[in-house]
Amino acid sequence: MLLYTGLAHGQVVYKCVEKGKPTSFQTSPCPASAKVADIKGFVPDRELTWQEKRQREAQWATRQQQHAAAAANIPIPTVTPSARSTCELARSQREQWERSAGLKRSYDSVRAWNDRVARACN
Repeated sequence: MLLYTGLAHGQVVYKCVEKGKPTSFQTSPCPASAKVADIKGFVPDRELTWQEKRQREAQWATRQQQHAAAAANIPIPTVTPSARSTCELARSQREQWERSAGLKRSYDSVRAWNDRVARACN
């Protein structure tokens, strides 16, 4: 739903897929080199009441806390030492986690990984 914020009433959204590039969502037609994976018409929802807004904020805060708790318990795989330094290993593990987490990362989970990399690189 976040992808559609700011669109005018009744606007069309194109999902474009192109080999070697990330999937894009746009209001203009896909370029010739991309495949149109989906076309959706968008009609905005009604305005939320203040109770619904508060409830969504509370749900968002709960999810953020859950992500932070999960990030604190992220197991770091044990790898036998190799030619790579511990700093490079920590960076590659963080990159692997970022790819698997996608955009569903909280500030606390990103900070936890950055702290791990900082400890390994010092």
